[in-house]
Amino acid sequence: FSKILHAQYLLKSGALPPEIAGKLKIPPFFAKDYIAHAKRFDRAFLTGAICKINQIDYDIKCGRVRDWLALEQFLSACILKSKKN
Repeated sequence: FSKILHAQYLLKSGALPPEIAGKLKIPPFFAKDYIAHAKRFDRAFLTGAICKINQIDYDIKCGRVRDWLALEQFLSACILKSKKN
C-alpha cells in the first residue's frame, strides 16, 4: 500500500512510468500494476490501510489478536471497500 501511495504522489507530480519504477525501486513491468492501483484507490483509503496494517502488526506482536485471523479480516474489509468503489 505504501508503494501504491508513493506511485500516486509521483503520478500527480507528472512522473512517467520509468521514473516511477526507478523511484520505487521496482522493475518497470511492475510499475504498470502500481500505477493502475494508484489510479483505482483514493488517498484516504491508502493512508487508512497503511495505518490499519501498522495497528494489526502491533496487535499481533502484543498477542491481542491471532495473526491469520487479523489479516483475513483486514483483507476482507479491503475487498468490500474496493467493490463499493
